Amino acid sequence: MIVSVIHILKGKQELAQLDGRSVRRISAYLIEGSLDDAPARLAANDDKSFKGSYVFGMGFTFDDVAAAKGTANPTSLMSEIILKNPACAERIFPYLGGVDVNNSPTHSHSRYVIDFGDLSEIEERSRYPELMHVIETKVKPQRAKDNREAYRKYWWRFAERQTRMLAAISGCSRVLAIARVTPLLAFTFLNRGIVYNEKIIVFPFDHWRYFGVLQSRIHETWVRAFTSTLKDDLNYAPTDCFDTFPLPEGEDWFSGVDYKAERYFVHRAALMVARNDGMTKTYHRFDEPIETAEDIWRLRELHAGMDRSVLEAYDWRDLAARAAPVFLDETNEDDHTYQGRLFWPSDFRDEVLARLLTLNAERHAEEVRLGIAPGVKRKSEDDKEDALEDD
Repeated sequence: MIVSVIHILKGKQELAQLDGRSVRRISAYLIEGSLDDAPARLAANDDKSFKGSYVFGMGFTFDDVAAAKGTANPTSLMSEIILKNPACAERIFPYLGGVDVNNSPTHSHSRYVIDFGDLSEIEERSRYPELMHVIETKVKPQRAKDNREAYRKYWWRFAERQTRMLAAISGCSRVLAIARVTPLLAFTFLNRGIVYNEKIIVFPFDHWRYFGVLQSRIHETWVRAFTSTLKDDLNYAPTDCFDTFPLPEGEDWFSGVDYKAERYFVHRAALMVARNDGMTKTYHRFDEPIETAEDIWRLRELHAGMDRSVLEAYDWRDLAARAAPVFLDETNEDDHTYQGRLFWPSDFRDEVLARLLTLNAERHAEEVRLGIAPGVKRKSEDDKEDALEDD
C-alpha cells in the first residue's frame, strides 16, 4: 500500500517542493517524476523466482530440537532406519529454512526431511516401509483433519512440492536464494540436492551477475519501496519485489558485475566463517558506524564497488559516478527503515527508483506491443482484422 499525504496551498506555486528541493512534479511515490501507476509484472521475469516447498507436517522431518518438543523425529531414528534399510537414504534429504540461510556462517542445515516425491503409496510401502511407517504415524493423522482434499488424499507427499521450481533449477549447478522474512536484504548461493522450505525464495540463477544485481543497493531500493514488512523485517514477496524488477539487459552488461560480485561474495563468505557469524550479524556490523574492523571496511568497499558496476550495467554512469553510501540516522534520514543503515541518501535513492520505474514502464510497453505482457490478453488475428476493417 502506498500512502501519499497531500498538502493543499491556496495561491500559486511555481515549482513543487520536495525535501527542500524545487522539483518539476511530485509523483504518487513522493519522488520527482511523472509515473504514478504501480509497476507492471514483466514477462522477462516469469518462472525465475519461487517459494520453497511447503511440507505441512513436522513428522516428515528429523530434527533433534523439535523432537525434544515432541513435534518431529530424532536424527537417531533416521540413523536406525538407514542401518536397517539402506535404500531409505535415497528419500532423506537435507532440509533448509530461512533461519539457516541467515544465521549459519555456511548456510548449513541441521535438519533432514523425508521426500517421496510423486511416488505412489504402493511404491513407497514396498521400497521404504520404515519411512512410510513414520509418515503414517506422525503425518497422516494431521492431514486427515485438513479441509483440502489433496492434502488428505496424498498424505505421504509434501503439501506443495513446487514442481515448477524443481524443473527450473534442474540445470543449475547451484541456486540463488534469500530468506522470505529477513531483517536485511541478504542473498546467497545454496547447493542443489537440498529441500528448501517455504521460508526460502529460490531463483534458478547460478551466475555471479544475478547475485550482484539482487544484492545491490539498486535492488534493495526497489524492494523497500514495494514489499510489505513483518514488524521491522522485510517480507520478500517475489510478486512485489522481483516479478516487476527490470534487470539489466544487453549482450555484455554482466562482464563487470560478475567480477565485482564474485569478489564481494568470496570476501563475505570468508569473513563469516572466520568470525562464525551468519549474514544477519555480519550486516548489523556492516551498518554500525563504530565498527572499524578491517574485514568489515573491506566488505563495505566491495559492496560500493559492486553497486557502481550494477549502475553501469544499466548504463547509468552518471549515477555510478555519484553513488556514495553514508551512515544514516535521524539527523539526515526521515525514513526509519533506513535509519541505522549504511546506504544512499534519500535524494539519490529517489533518482534510482525513478529510473527503475521508468524502465519498468518501458519494458512493459514493449511486452504489450509484442503480445507477451503478463495479464494482458493478446489480440487474435480476427481481432486485428476487425480493427483494420473499422479503420
